[in-house]
Amino acid sequence: MLSPNDRFESLEMGFEDRLTDKMWLVKHLERTRMRVLDDLTVCKVSLKVYLLAYLLTYLPLTYFLTFLLTYLLTYLLLTYLLTY
Repeated sequence: MLSPNDRFESLEMGFEDRLTDKMWLVKHLERTRMRVLDDLTVCKVSLKVYLLAYLLTYLPLTYFLTFLLTYLLTYLLLTYLLTY
């Protein structure tokens, strides 16, 4: 993986390179495409890690709190109904 400075420097082309090489635009676009693919790969992996952490941390907590709230409300409702 390249640092941000290296990434921009590798995309820069000199003016003389543009004059001598007729395929400079194709080469530049190919390098840009490769950088975008690298960025998307990093985003894909990061998203998977984030979703896994979310599912393992917050989802069970949500289920537990929902169960606890339902249990407490049922208990309070039954207690109220049985007392009157």
